[in-house]
Amino acid sequence: MNSSASNDNANITPPKWATQLLIWFSNPDYIEFIQGDLEEIYYQSLNIGNRRQANLKYIMNVLGMMRPFNLKRKQQPKLRYDMLKNYIIIALRSMRKNKAYSVINIAGLALGMTATILIMLFVQDELSFDKYHENSDRIYRVSRAWYNIDGEESLHLGHVAPPFGPLLKSDYDGIIETMVRVMNYNPLVTYGDSKIEEDNLYFADKEVFDIFSWEVIHGDPATALELANSIVLTETTAQKYFGDDDPIGKTMNLDNQFDLKVTAVIRDIPANSHFHPDFLAPMVLVESFYGGPDQFKAAFGSNNFATYLLLKEEYNYLDLQAQMGDFLNNHLPTGNNGRLPEEYNSLT
Repeated sequence: MNSSASNDNANITPPKWATQLLIWFSNPDYIEFIQGDLEEIYYQSLNIGNRRQANLKYIMNVLGMMRPFNLKRKQQPKLRYDMLKNYIIIALRSMRKNKAYSVINIAGLALGMTATILIMLFVQDELSFDKYHENSDRIYRVSRAWYNIDGEESLHLGHVAPPFGPLLKSDYDGIIETMVRVMNYNPLVTYGDSKIEEDNLYFADKEVFDIFSWEVIHGDPATALELANSIVLTETTAQKYFGDDDPIGKTMNLDNQFDLKVTAVIRDIPANSHFHPDFLAPMVLVESFYGGPDQFKAAFGSNNFATYLLLKEEYNYLDLQAQMGDFLNNHLPTGNNGRLPEEYNSLT
């Protein structure tokens, strides 16, 4: 059939009196469903024949609907299944009649739902960071800030000098339950014929397992970093160097300088953690980098140590933060007036 005939048929409708008769006598629960089907049959007949034949067939179909199941009767409760089925059929029919409009609506709805789900997943992931630790609500990291002469913050670091951690634990022992320092280091690790430059080795105080809830697969977390020649590996790192062999007691070398024995293996650090060590080595080894324990304790200018505090239960960290000015004045070199200028340096 040519396009001009199709356009003419688009303006033709079934006989109105027959449609009105169908509406008048039909059960209202089925009228929309039946009317839609009869109209589809009408237009199909119109495409393959003439209007008179299509009208006649439509009238016969309307009369054929005058059956007991379809006649008006006392209103009965509608089955949910039938309602859902009718709604789906009507929706599909509407979509076929308005294809472009339907595509735009469905695409817009799909895009909106996808964006909402992605945003929800992103926010959920961001809020989950470090929440897997048993005492996550009591763990705080010490940071250090510098201010210019106008009182504006010029530098803020998430790492502090190595003496701050032990001094805080000593001065506020009744407030701080546990303290641990962590420092990242990139050594050359040697085992057998393997020599690999690693990026995620961290020196840590032996109390690291008292703050962070990392699952220990092999070894004792209470003594894992107690000795100066000990090292802890993650499960993946142990597999990389030792395969299926038991790594406990095996010796690895750092920078052709330190021979360390594997004392424990832990599960891989979860992805929603703000740092991901593959190795943990004892903090006492770092003292040699500074020339000895005395120099290490006085290295207030080396801001390379992430320092974590586990506060006592139900203690407000803001109360401790308010005392940091006095803490700095007590331990850092003072100016001519005998006090540290608070506008230049602070701990949070």
